[in-house]
Amino acid sequence: MHIIDAGSIDDIRAIDYRGRPPLAASSTGNKKQHLKEFDCLITSILGELTEENKAKLKEKEEALKKKAQEASAKNKAAKKAKEGAKPPAAGAKPPAGGSKPPAGGAAPKPAPSGSKPPAASNPPAGTKPPAASNPPAGAKPPTGTNPPTKK
Repeated sequence: MHIIDAGSIDDIRAIDYRGRPPLAASSTGNKKQHLKEFDCLITSILGELTEENKAKLKEKEEALKKKAQEASAKNKAAKKAKEGAKPPAAGAKPPAGGSKPPAGGAAPKPAPSGSKPPAASNPPAGTKPPAASNPPAGAKPPTGTNPPTKK
């Protein structure tokens, strides 16, 4: 405990340090130990909870659980409604008066905007294929160093 004098005898206040003792590491690195130390720190500052406060905390926890369950039920209902609004699967019977899918099954998917059309497997007529990467017959493969030059 440290005593601080603010000038007059009426302004003397006592200060208690509540925290971890001075150690080489700023924390233990262990979650369980941290939570235990944190609980001890808060209890030493605020004291133990009264029965009234414990009851209030329990009510709040139950209200939060109920709210979370209601939100979960709403999400499930919305997901089911969204699944019910999806178009029928390929090969399914089309709705009355609707257009029929092509004979091959499902309609082809449009290409995403900004994408290039697929490359053709055969080059257009009148163009030469790219040069072969193989060296001509009789050529020596490179050795990685330049041959000595004569001066």
